[in-house]
Amino acid sequence: MGLLVFQGAGAFRVWGEIVDVSYSRAERFLPKFASMKRSRTAKPIGDILGEVIRSMGIEGPLARGHVIATWEEILSDQMKQQIEKCWVRGDKLYVRVSNAAWRQELHLRREEWRQRLNSELGNEIIKEIVFR
Repeated sequence: MGLLVFQGAGAFRVWGEIVDVSYSRAERFLPKFASMKRSRTAKPIGDILGEVIRSMGIEGPLARGHVIATWEEILSDQMKQQIEKCWVRGDKLYVRVSNAAWRQELHLRREEWRQRLNSELGNEIIKEIVFR
């Protein structure tokens, strides 16, 4: 049994449960999406998800979450143990480091880390990394 299986007539099977996603039900429970234009031509799912994300107003939190997830991917396991917390504010990534020696080492190489992070992100999103 798959995670998401199209059942036809506006219904999907999700983890064995049939979920009705007909237009009337979607309009009733998701009023923000009711105003979205309906089209008879097929659209790529990426475009549809982009419209939904924009209409929900969660682009910023998703982008920040993506930056933090990517940052954690490029760190070694040893470095991850020294990181207490990280967050994004504007175009800066803030990283709280538990050990002063590690903080100094990371700080000295912060431009290298910033370039590597932005390279992984595919765009110049982070302008500065601040280690605390």
